[in-house]
Amino acid sequence: VFTCKTIRSMLTTRTVVTSALLHGGQAKRSMEEMYALMSNHSCRVPSPLRLLRISNGKKCEFCFDKQVNNIRPGTGAFTCWDCLTKSRSHAFASVWTPAGNEFIYSALNKGWKAGNYKRYAGSDKAKYDAIFNHPRVQNKQTNFAENYYFWSKHRVDSSGERVGPIAIWENVDQICYAITSAAPSAIDTYLTNNLDVPPITAYAEFNDAYTSMQQRAADAIVERKQSKAAKTANTKLLKLAKVEKMMVELAALIDTPYREWAL
Repeated sequence: VFTCKTIRSMLTTRTVVTSALLHGGQAKRSMEEMYALMSNHSCRVPSPLRLLRISNGKKCEFCFDKQVNNIRPGTGAFTCWDCLTKSRSHAFASVWTPAGNEFIYSALNKGWKAGNYKRYAGSDKAKYDAIFNHPRVQNKQTNFAENYYFWSKHRVDSSGERVGPIAIWENVDQICYAITSAAPSAIDTYLTNNLDVPPITAYAEFNDAYTSMQQRAADAIVERKQSKAAKTANTKLLKLAKVEKMMVELAALIDTPYREWAL
């Protein structure tokens, strides 16, 4: 989405969130996924322009290749499954790593294998568990071998804006070694002092806009369904009336001896 500077300066988070929720469909779904992260303060705060791109997105924002309908849950990004899980070459990848004569795009996700790492089973286990369960340390847990998936690196979108979770794979050990207790406040202090995380107040505009518009958006969806049902019923009545009119006109053209038979 490209806009002139004047329109861009007029665009606000509340405007985009309100429009997406009232419009419904995939745009609403993306705002729902964003709210799951924003309410936990676990992702980078998107600008109004990024929210607008998210609302209108059609393809993965990293490879610009695969079709994507909405934000992938737990990522805060418009990413396809391949970019999330596979390292691959691509001419449009936004993060590059030299590898021979080609460039390889590294997968967004990287598994923190708690079941295989000896350091997790040691005396720091309580601190690791506190990190994994902290609301601002966004991760996707699987039931297989106690794997936790984090982003492998910090990322930016095509405009240079920082996107995705605020904590990545390498931060897990860094936090554990820095804190002296498993208290959530200790983790909060580390995130604030070392990871340049957005202040809690930065999430307020999005969260307030989303919560204040939920009921109105739900009412709008009901109204659209009712309007559509009424329009469908009216169309059926019009078609039935048209058929009945045709039958009446046809009956008038038929000779009296055959009228009852034809009808």
